[in-house]
Amino acid sequence: MENVKLIIAENLTALRKKNKLTQLELAEKLNYTDKAVSRWEKGDTLPDIDVLCRICEIYGISFNDLIRKNSPEDYREPQADKTEWGHRITILLLAIVMVWFAATVIFVCANMINGGNPWQVFVYAVPLSVLVVKIFNFKWGKLRFGLIIDSVFIWSLLCGIYISALKYNLWVVFILGVPTQLLIILKYNLDRIKRLKENKEYIEKKQALLRVKNEKRNRRREEKETDLKIKEEQKNLKKLIRAEKKNIKLAKSKLKKENKLKKLCGDPQSGDSESGTAV
Repeated sequence: MENVKLIIAENLTALRKKNKLTQLELAEKLNYTDKAVSRWEKGDTLPDIDVLCRICEIYGISFNDLIRKNSPEDYREPQADKTEWGHRITILLLAIVMVWFAATVIFVCANMINGGNPWQVFVYAVPLSVLVVKIFNFKWGKLRFGLIIDSVFIWSLLCGIYISALKYNLWVVFILGVPTQLLIILKYNLDRIKRLKENKEYIEKKQALLRVKNEKRNRRREEKETDLKIKEEQKNLKKLIRAEKKNIKLAKSKLKKENKLKKLCGDPQSGDSESGTAV
């Protein structure tokens, strides 16, 4: 059993890395926490059979593939995926270089025409570069990276405004970053909740949890009603026992009084028989 647990843990780690998923992303797909996924991959615990079947569906493998020992080549990332990833990185870097090239051209042209030193163009090239990353992340990236990129864009833009106008000491612009950051976080949470609600697995999991909750509520109600009935029966039984004890006590008291009365008055029948015998 211990060997099977370790094999499943190794396969879970290899499959997650092959499919380029983080522990948090896999946990969101399974409606578990990333800590639970981490315990699975360490071999501390094993997920339920239902969870293992869902993992097999996510990775597109059979259950036997998950529980058997696999060589590292079985879960090696395809070369095509690496090539595609490198292609995307190259395009992204090229777009960022174009931004800085445009900023350099503007700087040189302004210096040649006006004889000034418009160094501020390089300051604004930073948020523009982040904006390019945001656009590419919207097409190829993931939701959690969007939160980081949006935050970097807002604060880099505010820093650019402050640095480009140092003589005015516009430090108050950073106050605008606080509510903007809160709005970005709230928007990220809303998008995440929306994606979860659109996920069929999440809906099925939520419905299953609701059914379990209703079953527990009904079970507690039935247990409560049963306890009330038992208590009522016990109460009635105690009343009957007390009444029976009282009747027995009264009967004993009555019998005791009758015996005492007989001793005091004597038995007439027994007296006549004794006199007849004497004659």
